[in-house]
Amino acid sequence: MNSEIAPSVQLALNKAAGFAGKYHTQYITPEIFLQGLLSLERFRSVLEGFATSLAEAGKDLAGYIAANVEKADGEIKELELSYQLMQVLQMADVQVSQSGADRIAVPHIIYAFYQLEDSYAAFWLKKYVTPAQGDLLSALNEAYADEPSGTEAQGTGDESQKAWMRSCRPLVTEPDWRLIGREKEIARALLVLCRKQKGNPVFVGEHGVGKTAIVRGLATLLEKGDVPKRLQGKKLYSLDFSSVISGTQFRGDLERRMKEVLDGVAAEGNIILFIDNIHEIVGAGRTGDSASDATSLLVPYIERRDIAFIGATTFEDYKKSVNRSKSLERLFQKIEVEEPSRDEAVEILEGLRGQFEAFHGVRYADGVIRYAVESSDRYVHGRFLPEKAIDLLDESGAWLEMHPSEDGEQVVDKSLVKAVLSRISGIDLTDKGEDEDAVYSLKDELKKRIFGQDGAIDTVCDAVYTAKAGLSDALKPMASFLFVGPTGVGKTQLAKDLSDLLRMPLLRYDMSEYAEKHTVSKFIGAPAGYVGYEDGGILVDAIRRSPHCVLLLDEIEKAHQDIYNLLLQIMDYGTLTDSRGRKADFRNAIIILTSNAGARFASRPSIGFSPEIHAGEAMGKEVRNVFAPEFVNRLSATVVFNNLSEEMARLIVGAKIREFDAQLQVKGIRLTYSDEARAGILRKGYSQEYGAREIERIITRDIKPLVVKEILFGFLKDGGEAEVACTADGFILKNKS
Repeated sequence: MNSEIAPSVQLALNKAAGFAGKYHTQYITPEIFLQGLLSLERFRSVLEGFATSLAEAGKDLAGYIAANVEKADGEIKELELSYQLMQVLQMADVQVSQSGADRIAVPHIIYAFYQLEDSYAAFWLKKYVTPAQGDLLSALNEAYADEPSGTEAQGTGDESQKAWMRSCRPLVTEPDWRLIGREKEIARALLVLCRKQKGNPVFVGEHGVGKTAIVRGLATLLEKGDVPKRLQGKKLYSLDFSSVISGTQFRGDLERRMKEVLDGVAAEGNIILFIDNIHEIVGAGRTGDSASDATSLLVPYIERRDIAFIGATTFEDYKKSVNRSKSLERLFQKIEVEEPSRDEAVEILEGLRGQFEAFHGVRYADGVIRYAVESSDRYVHGRFLPEKAIDLLDESGAWLEMHPSEDGEQVVDKSLVKAVLSRISGIDLTDKGEDEDAVYSLKDELKKRIFGQDGAIDTVCDAVYTAKAGLSDALKPMASFLFVGPTGVGKTQLAKDLSDLLRMPLLRYDMSEYAEKHTVSKFIGAPAGYVGYEDGGILVDAIRRSPHCVLLLDEIEKAHQDIYNLLLQIMDYGTLTDSRGRKADFRNAIIILTSNAGARFASRPSIGFSPEIHAGEAMGKEVRNVFAPEFVNRLSATVVFNNLSEEMARLIVGAKIREFDAQLQVKGIRLTYSDEARAGILRKGYSQEYGAREIERIITRDIKPLVVKEILFGFLKDGGEAEVACTADGFILKNKS
């Protein structure tokens, strides 16, 4: 097919593609194409003068398609033209050549329909259209004789509208809008635009740092004329590339539409065209092994200086797309846009305050702007200022608009912003989570749960207090500890209780699973080209989802040496980069590493009268032997846990009994313990070798089965009271109801 397709035929194809999607078929048949033609107002108006009953005819056609269409088995990735429809287009192309027309129009398509054999589309036309074929074609020729380029494709009825303006819109700003800061970027962009060669700036920066705002600032300067003489009189338009590419089903459609837009802009003159997400044009329209894409159309206009262009994209997309298109990269001048500082972000949000107050009908209290900037910068990760702070203020205003206060004045205060931020970040920042009293009582609460480890608790809490006061290094995690001591003395339990009391999620990893070198890739992701590269690393992904957490790495001495190298980076700089170049922020995490290193030396008899000092020194010496000096030196503290004494074990017995009682209360069961039973649990469960785990094991193995049996089959079916007693043969359960 050598001829171009008229906009009305193209629009009918687009409509037919939509119908094909509804029928879930991969092929556009002549019948589906005819249904697309029937959806065009101009075609229907011609047919209404000849068809006996167009409504009935349309229902008949739709019914035939629904009953006979070839359904696709799975997802439809790309539509195709059926063999018969290809015949229709070829016959229409021949008719165009013979008639001397310049493009395939609707009359040529209808003529080709009549020539088809064994086609329901031809049968339908002969059945419902009463006049002779020639009369219908004459009427269609008359109706489409003055069809302007793109009229039906636009569907607005405004035939005077220029084609390029449908994909480009003027970039204008509100009367009170102003760009705050970014003087360096604006000056650089104006300098590039005044160049004789390669005078096209492209702003490269992360999402939300204000690239589009800078372009709007340029538009404001152009409107006011506050630009160099060479740029005065120019207008800034934004290209909507999605509208250019939308509905392009076949090879050549995108090229025609793109050329139409660029020719129109060039003919208009004095236009600077802004292309947001400019990386999208690289590869657009490319099919198979063809090297031709939308970039190939753009480059000649840039080289001839017919149009000045401004682009915007992210660092990652620039590297992946623009950098690889050498012809495009050499014609654009890269201008990096960095994230603004907190003070600059506050100034930007103060400038926007009035707009948000007027929009939501609220007032932002004094200090809320700065709090929104600082808190969003601290707790919202993976996004950038000023956008994340603007989103926080906007959502706070929207929430108050939906839940107005009863006192009349609608004021967005810090407490509301904090509550909204909790929902956005997934971190509990409400009074229950960040209450000063809860932090103040942290040490006492931990000592109620962990027995005999007061020194370890004091060390941990002091480090947490320092971080909460903002006096720790802002570039490092809140705190990083190495817990060492015998098994079962409370190392892991302290991490769990710390997570619970601070309302921070606990991320726990058993490091015995990471003893081999290749398992390191689980943490940060597989290298490029290996299986699992797209999945990322489990540690990086987990921290990205829950940056405000307690990270527990159990039995760290069993991990491979490469894990230690990752931890050095985390404890030094508070970040970790995965295999795909994405960073995870550990600055709001408490890192706890547990180890049994030196525990076997701690139990050896000591000389003199200070066994605790001997135990601590022994474990400290072994820690220095197991872990490298640079690793130990980066820890906030090495916390040594004491061996389990008999008095500590007695307290732990009481705590474990209370935990079991809490489970039974839900079922209406009250359990008491005789003195002999408590002594039996202590006698069987206490040992320095196994610690508190043996106590819990005795309750689970010897006492719980007795209770479970009575709940299922005995006197505790409907609740009640029972007593645990101890005999020479073991524990027994007595009914006291």
